[in-house]
Amino acid sequence: LAPNYSNRSTATTLRTLLKDRKNEMLGLAKVNARLFLNQKLSPAIIQQIPLDLRANIEQAVSLTGRLEVMHMDDFEHPENSRYDYSLVVGRDKYALYPTQPIISASGAILSVSGSRLDKILVVETEEATQFRVITPAPPPDSVGEQKTLILLVDFLDSGPRPFTPDEAKRLVLGNNRDSNLNKFYLEQSYNKMWFSGYPG
Repeated sequence: LAPNYSNRSTATTLRTLLKDRKNEMLGLAKVNARLFLNQKLSPAIIQQIPLDLRANIEQAVSLTGRLEVMHMDDFEHPENSRYDYSLVVGRDKYALYPTQPIISASGAILSVSGSRLDKILVVETEEATQFRVITPAPPPDSVGEQKTLILLVDFLDSGPRPFTPDEAKRLVLGNNRDSNLNKFYLEQSYNKMWFSGYPG
């Protein structure tokens, strides 16, 4: 027999339980997306819950949107570093919690099927039917050769020039991308970005 939720006491108890469960599930999504999916309610159970209480329950959804990725670095405690994902669907933005890290950059268009609770989405990313990259992220503007103009400016109180234009060029650009600046950016960009130019 289905529970009698028309009883006021039963309905109040159920409302409290569902709100408490919702808070627990929201916290669980942040630390273990797979466990969240394992704990979701079945459609048969959800059908027994009154419509006005279902806002506190995860809902199955299929959405297409734009991925946003943020890398959070904790240099003192590297174990706390993480990637945060969001899915932008029209004017709505959802925190996206995948079961595995998403190997894609911001701007990719995704099709996902998962569980939504408030403004979070939890998705099984290892299933092609649940997670698919429709359009890869566009290449960033800041890759390849960056043509750079070096301006040497004299102020009234600058004093004597510390270096000549040619010395400035060598300092910033080096010869054949071997300046410290270029070495740094080549390393940080996995050899995808470097500077060239001429001092003006």
